[in-house]
Amino acid sequence: RTLTLHYLCDLTVEQIAGETGLSTSTIKTHLVRGRAALAHRLRDPRIEEAPDV
Repeated sequence: RTLTLHYLCDLTVEQIAGETGLSTSTIKTHLVRGRAALAHRLRDPRIEEAPDV
């Protein structure tokens, strides 16, 4: 929901906090975790990660 409010509804972190009753710190944490989850889901499983050199 946080990603939707931020990216689709164009709300700021402060506006989302006011709307949900959560702290701005919590909203930022939700955004970071949501972006990571989205990136994981969008990753192409056919592409293998390069090994550390």
